Amino acid sequence: MGEETNGCHVLVCTNLDCQARGSEEILAALQQRVAADGLAHVAVKSYLCFGGCQQGPNLVLYPQRTWYAGVQKDDVDDIIIHLKGGPVVSRLTGKVDAPTEELIFQLLDTGLY
Repeated sequence: MGEETNGCHVLVCTNLDCQARGSEEILAALQQRVAADGLAHVAVKSYLCFGGCQQGPNLVLYPQRTWYAGVQKDDVDDIIIHLKGGPVVSRLTGKVDAPTEELIFQLLDTGLY
């Protein structure tokens, strides 16, 4: 495993589409695991909407610019491994079109998180 990801926001969409697919449960599970594993460098927060509704639940790791789509509660362990410096969970990436991803990353770059 590599070094832990330095300073990370895990932003979980909790808008209606993602919420209907279980994003609030994923948010709670991530918050619990981050606290239990002592990942002080990680802040897990809800986010209003990323615009990738059809591929949700969506979450973004920022400033790492990793977008996970179609996330299920069973994926939390692999996301935690990534947050500890492990590999990107590639099965959850590349599902949202690149222009949407780039727009969200640009918004986050301006401090909207």
